[in-house]
Amino acid sequence: MDSTEARQDSMSSKNPYAWTKSLEPDISLDHFLTKYRPSMVRDDGTKPWLWVRHRELSKEYTVEGEIAAIAQAAVVLEEAMKKVQSIQNDASIPVRSNKKTGAKSKKEVREQVQAEAAEKFKEIAIKNGYTYGKWLVFASSEKVDSIWSNVARSLVDGPLSKTAADCTKVATCPADEKPGYQHVLCIYMPNVYDKDAVTEVMKVLLRHHGLNLSGVKTDLYTDLGTCLSISRNLIWKATSLIKDTEIKGGAVELRSAFFDELAAKPKDSAKIVLKKTPNDRYVSDDDDEDAEEEEKRKEELKKKLAKTRKRDDSDDEEKPKKKTTKT
Repeated sequence: MDSTEARQDSMSSKNPYAWTKSLEPDISLDHFLTKYRPSMVRDDGTKPWLWVRHRELSKEYTVEGEIAAIAQAAVVLEEAMKKVQSIQNDASIPVRSNKKTGAKSKKEVREQVQAEAAEKFKEIAIKNGYTYGKWLVFASSEKVDSIWSNVARSLVDGPLSKTAADCTKVATCPADEKPGYQHVLCIYMPNVYDKDAVTEVMKVLLRHHGLNLSGVKTDLYTDLGTCLSISRNLIWKATSLIKDTEIKGGAVELRSAFFDELAAKPKDSAKIVLKKTPNDRYVSDDDDEDAEEEEKRKEELKKKLAKTRKRDDSDDEEKPKKKTTKT
């Protein structure tokens, strides 16, 4: 399925595996996310992706523009591949560079061709209004459901909704799923050449979701199936958006802030009393009383657990330990 078909598929009301705001109140986002979990949906050839869309497509995007961009870029790709092959076969181009003569190595000459092609792809994409692309994230089957639901909710009514991101999708389970399979999750943006917008989305994904980001890939590269190894077909990497010296301090600091906040939530929730507003779906009028009751229940539970541990300790002395298997 090419990007045009996929985009239409993501917005089709006939596709049960795609959710858009227009489907409410018939199908709420929570109901959709609960019903269709990427770790549980098996792709039989008709449902490779689960989709959640926040906004309509960018006004700059047209099907005609996409088709034109792909056709023009295909010509550039073919020419570049011929040049790369010619470089490989040219015995006059050394395998290693020579500083004395100034001769460039095959790798350097090849990378120059790749860089020129990447710049032409960018010009073609912008000229035709086909600048869609996505942040790529990979998740294990054990974590994908949680990551997917958090990102989807954030996109519709959370931190991501305030960024340029307008759609997200996640891969379902392949028919021949193998151990260690990684689900790919995409967070789409209408213009991946807008560095500021892409960086803003990146910071939200780090700070509010603690994700490990692989990079940004344009839909044009996906359509072409580029085999030029243009930085592994990524137009942005984390190091391109956050200075290399800040990656360890900056990106990790953002992710650390997310996990620190996550770890602190159980302790803080009992202390903070929220003022109820019309938009607070989870705040009751009896917060103080509920907090006191909760503390009493916790104390009783601690006493019961202490007694249970004593019994378990004595049982462990008599019973052999069971072997555990790693997953």
